[in-house]
Amino acid sequence: MSFRIIDLRVNWLLQYVGEITTFDPHDYPDIKPRLGEVSGYLQDTLAAIIPCGRSSADWAKQTDPDQAISEIFTRVEAEFPGRILIGPDDYERFASEPHSLCWAILQLDDLDKLIKPTDATQQLSRWFDRGVRIFRLTDLAQLDLLAQLGSVTGPKPAVDLGGLDPESVNHALNWFDADPSRRARLFPMISHLKFDFHDFSIKRLRKLSGLVGLALGPSATEFCAQIEALNEEVSGIALSSGYLGGEAVALPGLGTVEEVIRSLTSRLDDAILQSIGHQNAWKLIRHVTSG
Repeated sequence: MSFRIIDLRVNWLLQYVGEITTFDPHDYPDIKPRLGEVSGYLQDTLAAIIPCGRSSADWAKQTDPDQAISEIFTRVEAEFPGRILIGPDDYERFASEPHSLCWAILQLDDLDKLIKPTDATQQLSRWFDRGVRIFRLTDLAQLDLLAQLGSVTGPKPAVDLGGLDPESVNHALNWFDADPSRRARLFPMISHLKFDFHDFSIKRLRKLSGLVGLALGPSATEFCAQIEALNEEVSGIALSSGYLGGEAVALPGLGTVEEVIRSLTSRLDDAILQSIGHQNAWKLIRHVTSG
């Protein structure tokens, strides 16, 4: 297909559960029946955010969290067939080669399992230098630390607020509102959310030029109807498959990226399709790779 999406969340590495020693299959019992979700994924996806983390059962077994997450990074680098978007050179190649293999952006999940209060700044800096560009927030105190990463003219981090409760999301947005320059240093987003478009915090995030990943479902027909109900006000909204993550649910007409593209291209206006399919997410990629 000529049209390709940017996906804000896919648990790509979990398809190798049972094949690599990184994961114990007993900690991921629902993965094997779901492998079809990523069938044909690479050719239909322009870029994908890959969360790096572990299940709760898996973390309970880990004695060295730093080593446990480092192994995840190493495996993504080894198993993902495409390139990882890290810096300006990567962005230029990404922008100039729309038919290349799917690119990856690394997101670090589970900061609550990893952050050491006495070493937080150094830890975040090391992970950023390793290539992590998006951090899933677990504590509001992490915002100030994340805003210190990156450079004025180069790559800068993004923060995923999707792991917070609604009240904490609004507190995080207050932090951004209190100093407009913070938005230039730290990109606000929610990578995967089944949301009410009229929710106040979602409206605030979009007004901040942030990004919300719209979770697929419950069916292609209902999903497209939700989008059409916005009356073309689709700024700040992108697609988020969530494949191989969360609970396994049936997604009629949305079970693979190929099905997503077929369903959306047959139902949505082309301008809306282009916006939510990849244009709105493009600004995120530009921010985290070249500022």
